[in-house]
Amino acid sequence: MTFYQLTKKPASELAAIKQDCLEKCTAPLDGMWMSFADMADHFAIETEGTTVGYCVINAEKKLLQFYVTAQCDAAEAFQETVSRMRVTGAFAATCDPQFFSLCRSLQKTSRINALMYQLPETAQPTDAVFSDEHKFSRINSGEMMRAIEFAVAALGADREWLSGYYTGLIARDELFGLRQQDQLIAVGELRASDAQQPCADLGVIVGKDQRRRGIATQILRELVRRSCRQGLKPICSTEYDNIAAQKAIESAGFKSNHQIIDVAF
Repeated sequence: MTFYQLTKKPASELAAIKQDCLEKCTAPLDGMWMSFADMADHFAIETEGTTVGYCVINAEKKLLQFYVTAQCDAAEAFQETVSRMRVTGAFAATCDPQFFSLCRSLQKTSRINALMYQLPETAQPTDAVFSDEHKFSRINSGEMMRAIEFAVAALGADREWLSGYYTGLIARDELFGLRQQDQLIAVGELRASDAQQPCADLGVIVGKDQRRRGIATQILRELVRRSCRQGLKPICSTEYDNIAAQKAIESAGFKSNHQIIDVAF
């Protein structure tokens, strides 16, 4: 039996092997879940002084990522990681074959947590249709606090996290707003992926009093059009029980072939 050492390290020191993992996936991973993983604890998996893999574990002792190279026994390394780190389960994407298969080997229960969407290769962008009283445009730095307060009211999102997140989006011209008589009624984002080029993660938040009017679908269509114009491949995701979001995403032309599975060991 091989002895594997797990050493906590900054995510930046594992960038190369993380990229190797991404390249083994059969479809793009969800950008939001990747950001959750980036904020969790990273561990290098080493044997005889050589890094042969890595894993990411959150505060709830759940694996968010696991990958080892072909030079070692993946099942053995996985079992040792779960045992030594007292891992209780995992969130694994079905398009990450090694990680998903290893999680299935230990699962007691599992459920779909989120659906991951891509635009079919043959799909053509559909023009968005906004009413005359609506204006869709980029959100600038002077509007950031307005956008933050909107997202907090619409989703109950954490204000401090949003401040940092929106600052980054605005700096890259990736945050958009739909306005009605100068009132912000929806926010959309188009995040070009640095790790999974040429993908772009799309997202939409619609104000509570503006939902069920088709606004999310029209914003997604506009973001798809902008993505394609930049040579980017749009992807998005939503929670499994968010039926309204699923309808909006599918109406914008997206298809879901992969999921994120919540597995209990």
